[in-house]
Amino acid sequence: MAYGVSTVYDNGGRTFDRYAVKIEDEDGGDAYWIFSGHTGNVPNGVFMSASADEVVEGEHLGSEVNLETLPERVQISLSVELRLANTPA
Repeated sequence: MAYGVSTVYDNGGRTFDRYAVKIEDEDGGDAYWIFSGHTGNVPNGVFMSASADEVVEGEHLGSEVNLETLPERVQISLSVELRLANTPA
């Protein structure tokens, strides 16, 4: 099972966790979310996860955007997250 980015939202900076990124497996069955600030790290920023059943998709997440529009630091953090998610236990 391989995980990848499914959907990316940007709420325009209304909250510290500005970016919401849905991560799904290739079959679309298993999913979770990553919420990130503009730095993509902790403890100096926000980079946290939530299970898919804890998140309701809607306008409150912001506008759907392309992954490539996120700050480079957030893209790097997501790349590391995906590498870990796709590493066999």
